[in-house]
Amino acid sequence: NLHPQAQKELVFSLLDEVNQSDSQVIFATHSTVMVDQLDHTDILLVRKTADNNRSFKSEIFQLRRDFWSHYNLQRMQYDKFHKFRNSEFFFANHVLVTESPIDSEVFSVLLNSKGIVLEREGISILELGGITSLKYAFYLLRDLKLPKTIIVDKDFFFEYQNGRKDNSRYGSGFFNYSNTYRNEDLISEIITGLQKRTILEGLLTSNHSRALDITIEYDVVCMKYNMEMDLVASTVAQTLICDYLNIPANERNTHNLLVNNEKAIKKLDLLNHVISNLPHRNLPNSYKRLIRRIREL
Repeated sequence: NLHPQAQKELVFSLLDEVNQSDSQVIFATHSTVMVDQLDHTDILLVRKTADNNRSFKSEIFQLRRDFWSHYNLQRMQYDKFHKFRNSEFFFANHVLVTESPIDSEVFSVLLNSKGIVLEREGISILELGGITSLKYAFYLLRDLKLPKTIIVDKDFFFEYQNGRKDNSRYGSGFFNYSNTYRNEDLISEIITGLQKRTILEGLLTSNHSRALDITIEYDVVCMKYNMEMDLVASTVAQTLICDYLNIPANERNTHNLLVNNEKAIKKLDLLNHVISNLPHRNLPNSYKRLIRRIREL
């Protein structure tokens, strides 16, 4: 019940005590303010897990001391990634990992429209601020055994066909990707089975719905393209977008939306408008799969 600043001062006074003596300090807290001041390797996470002899047992998880070097992580970049985030995900029942703040807001609105209020369900959103930060979140959540769902765009798995987005579009405006995995070690860390990984490589370019059956086994929902492009692929969503942007009838096509209105279709107010008015049957498969995943938790 301490004032947040007093909580910070308390933590630093305890750290001073440890650093200036042979003392060891152990304390329990549910305060994200206090957790935010600590090195993640100094945190022991106590979680209830199912037990055959009784309803549950308590297990303790802690990051290994060589966490940074073991996973070849840059300590400074890891700290930079986490310092501006609230550590509430340590206390969550489930963590939803998204690539950007816009993604976080849209998926929150999507789930809320289906009667799923994340806060009521103990679900915390961890926003990456870019896919390059996924490795920091992935290893942390995996090693602490925190239940998670990671939402990624297709370019996590594949390079654009011609190297750059602008040069890798079909006539329709949708992205054209390579059909082999990008050189990303994290893919094999996430999709651990070689056989499943090989099957998934083919399905992601040929049958996205079946590909989602595999990715969900590994706590991943992959967009067919990305959040806004998946919406544009829905005819009903296209109409909602065009009406919102007042696009003339002769310019209502996917190429115009994806190329000439690329920035406009990424705006939060437009996306939330579409999500709030799009019937469930017209949602992209990726969106439906996310809803089903969260409902099944």
